[in-house]
Amino acid sequence: MAKTEKITYKNSKKKIIFIIWTQAHYHFFKNAIKELSEKNEIIILARSCKNIERLFQQGELKYEIVAAQYDNLFLKVLGYVKSIFKIFLKILRIRPKLIIGVGSTGGALASFFLRIPSIMYEDDEITTYQQITYVPFVDHIIVPEKFRRCFGKKEIRLWGYKELAYLHPNRFLPNKTILVQYGLSVGDTYTIIRLNPWNAYHDTGQKGISIRYLKDLVSTFSQYGKVLLSTEKVLPKEYSTLLIRNPSHIHHLLYYASLLFSDSQTMSTEGAILGVPVIRFNSFVGKNDMSNFIELEEDYGLIFNIKDAQLAKKKAIELLQQKDVKSIWNNKKKLLYRNKIDVTGFLIWLIENYPQSVRKLQKNPDYQLKFK
Repeated sequence: MAKTEKITYKNSKKKIIFIIWTQAHYHFFKNAIKELSEKNEIIILARSCKNIERLFQQGELKYEIVAAQYDNLFLKVLGYVKSIFKIFLKILRIRPKLIIGVGSTGGALASFFLRIPSIMYEDDEITTYQQITYVPFVDHIIVPEKFRRCFGKKEIRLWGYKELAYLHPNRFLPNKTILVQYGLSVGDTYTIIRLNPWNAYHDTGQKGISIRYLKDLVSTFSQYGKVLLSTEKVLPKEYSTLLIRNPSHIHHLLYYASLLFSDSQTMSTEGAILGVPVIRFNSFVGKNDMSNFIELEEDYGLIFNIKDAQLAKKKAIELLQQKDVKSIWNNKKKLLYRNKIDVTGFLIWLIENYPQSVRKLQKNPDYQLKFK
């Protein structure tokens, strides 16, 4: 790698708004927020959700609720509209120097009409209808390197995924003592099954692991070791003893797991980044799948995207029976790390040095190499 210059950070204190809607958004931004808070005034606007608020409290981050979570479709749409107005009014009152989020329509509209710069992250090429509501109004859009859509001059190509903001080895240290709480030790064979609640706007019409299929999977995987479940769905009582109830434990448990069987987009990527064999099973899988999952399967062999239930289970059994699978996947993970960057370090530099940082990237995209 070429000789690197010293990366400088501005000392001017400024107000920065982060809009956080999901647990994935929280993890994406948490490390950057903590470091940026040392020299800037950070305001977090969030959606009311038990697990998200629990993470905020455990991470000792101050936040303000601007939206509720609904399961009913009509209330969901109504709540979405109300949240846009609330975000707009909060930003109007606070008048920050920069707005940061993940596809936030409210943040983008406030940015446009109040003339406040905004940066959004986007990694979904499939459910594009929400992009119509914010892309025209945002200043900059960060997308993964192989993202198939093009946003022109607004686009910043990232040599990484949002999950590398918190699971890159520079940012994440697994805590093996958490295993004890689940009756496990390092080296034990165990499977984590992740069930997506499928209650987001972009999940309409999509599906993943059914209760009937879950019963089959738990019965099958239990023959090879313990099975743990991660979900916000309400499951039959028979699964209560298998649930991972503390959301702050999941990445540590995932790190040491033998297999992740998941219908969740985010956790599938997390498992791959941590070097865990992943079976991703949901209706999004197909030839027009998200570029992240195609890359993780075809370029790194860290994940298997399978739409057929029986084939998915068969592949999972094969992986559970495979010797030295963790060692094999660890080598695949190392290759990924050689090609990707510490996304949190990049975000801090991008925000602290904005707008000069964007101009630098436009002239020299390879500047990201400094954040490996």
